Amino acid sequence: RGDVLIEYQLNTHANQEERRIIAQPIELYPKHFGAIIPVNLMYVRPEGIPLQIQQMLQGVWSPYELSPLILMNIYQMLDEKRAGGLIPKRDDQVIKTGFQPDILDNVVRDLFNGEVGAPLGAAGSDLTELAVGRLLQARYGSTYHTLMAVSNWRSSLQKYVGALSNKEMDNIYKKRGDVEIDGKKEDIAKLLVLSNTALDSFLRSFNTLLQVTRDWTSRDAEGAVKFCLHPLEQQIMVWLLNSNKTETVQKETIHVLNTGDVFNWSHDLGYQNEEINELINLLVKRDMIEVYQQHLIREIPTRSVDPLILKTNLRSLEEELGLMWQGFPNHAQLTTLQNDIERWGTIIEKEFASGAPNPQQVDRLGRAIQKGHETLRVFAVSSQQTLRTQLVTMTKGLRPLSEERLNLIAKPIEGAVVYVDQVNVLRTHLHRLGTTVKSSVQHAKSEIDSACNQISQEGLSYDTLSRIAHELPNYESLLETANQQVDRFEEQYRHLVGWQSLVNNGSQLYDSLQQMDQMTRTQADEFEKLSRDIRADISSKANKLETLPNYSIYAHRLATIQEQV
Repeated sequence: RGDVLIEYQLNTHANQEERRIIAQPIELYPKHFGAIIPVNLMYVRPEGIPLQIQQMLQGVWSPYELSPLILMNIYQMLDEKRAGGLIPKRDDQVIKTGFQPDILDNVVRDLFNGEVGAPLGAAGSDLTELAVGRLLQARYGSTYHTLMAVSNWRSSLQKYVGALSNKEMDNIYKKRGDVEIDGKKEDIAKLLVLSNTALDSFLRSFNTLLQVTRDWTSRDAEGAVKFCLHPLEQQIMVWLLNSNKTETVQKETIHVLNTGDVFNWSHDLGYQNEEINELINLLVKRDMIEVYQQHLIREIPTRSVDPLILKTNLRSLEEELGLMWQGFPNHAQLTTLQNDIERWGTIIEKEFASGAPNPQQVDRLGRAIQKGHETLRVFAVSSQQTLRTQLVTMTKGLRPLSEERLNLIAKPIEGAVVYVDQVNVLRTHLHRLGTTVKSSVQHAKSEIDSACNQISQEGLSYDTLSRIAHELPNYESLLETANQQVDRFEEQYRHLVGWQSLVNNGSQLYDSLQQMDQMTRTQADEFEKLSRDIRADISSKANKLETLPNYSIYAHRLATIQEQV
């Protein structure tokens, strides 16, 4: 089965003019771990085809006819001619290393332009990668921590397994990461059969398995490390200790789990079979489980008090608090709980170091940690309700872009005046702006709606709750920006309506002047000058939209001429 689905959807558009400017945004479906990327092979960015490509194709293709579809055909044709030995070597060097890469770069920029990538804030070759990343995050969140961080991960892991069997691991709690191992950096490196430099690399690549708890301040200084349980090891132990299936071994009741269930549940978290096998083997080496009859995992029976459940619950609480802290930093209630966790951790360290944990102390700490879980859950429920109220308010505050107005300005303005072409240039630029604003509004709506849907779910994970709380300012910014863009579009649309009136009124005046001929020669000259001024004003502006407010100036002059006629 695949992890995520990316579908490239080829879209066609009948209108010859409009299809060169239509770019539809990527559609994300996080709940289904999929995305649809619309592809318009005729789309050309507003800045047009780069000059170096136009120059290479000068006299062969009109720049206006060039599109991603044409450019891809040209690229393929060049490859075919090269394969047939039909391109002179002196020319092929420039074509292969310069012209063809330029073609590919331009095709990618056009097909995966900023409007297509607006929901992700991306464009170009990064678009698919970011979409996959977003979907993988939706599917696995923070549940997957790879073992395969480097190509030689298996051999590195064997060194770690070897260290667990070393005589230095004389305390079972050292193997489980509950007690520190002291020593010089060189001593720790020898334990893993590594050099000091290789130890640094190992710590970077496998920081979930080996963590420095006290750094080495000098060559001869002593530091400390812990051989920690990988997050999936911890999760397997949670599954095992919560299993309803038990057996009696040496007059003790122990928990049992089907190996197949462990593999299935681990797959759901994103892990591969190789990783699951290695982590089960690590738990065996730590003397925490045994694999029985090849299809069962059993906890190792022990007659002494084993604070493993206590330690696991404290780690779980600490991780959950860490997730919540990202979304609600420095909250008084969370700060109090953080101080409690640190205090409980210190007590547990002493119990583990003694080698003979006090059962009464273990029980008391267990009840305190359980209460900490309940406190955090109550805080999460309250925070979820507050965030939901805020996001619902935001969805109601997002102003939509008028689809009717966008459709109206998609149609050319008609009239008998000579400046109608320039006014249509304004219309085209405003339509492009409207399309961009529409994408921005859709992006804001998609993001806020997605967050609103997630925050409304029952049993919301701390990870998701914290992420939404952390991103709330981003949603507010998206809302504000989208509304400002809609307001700007509305204002400029009103200006364009003024220009349309200027075309209509000008066309009527032009007809009147034609009919009256010599009787209105002076007014005809004034009208011709007005038309020239309009065309010059619009043509001279690099940013055409800057000209939109100027319609009122020309409307006044036109009205004066009309009164004289």
